[in-house]
Amino acid sequence: MGIQVLFKNRALFFIFFYEFLYCFILMCFLWMFFYEFLFFLLSFFYSGSRSFEIGFSGNICP
Repeated sequence: MGIQVLFKNRALFFIFFYEFLYCFILMCFLWMFFYEFLFFLLSFFYSGSRSFEIGFSGNICP
């Protein structure tokens, strides 16, 4: 019933849809940056110049 009302009021539906889409994309970007930062921090725990290879090339495999 609630979904039918939402579909009837098209403007409200689009507002909810774009709000959800915007939040989803924003969360994806935040997770991407978080993982990049995490791998960058982890790279410093490795010894020698190997850490910089892992950190900057994006190659996680040892």
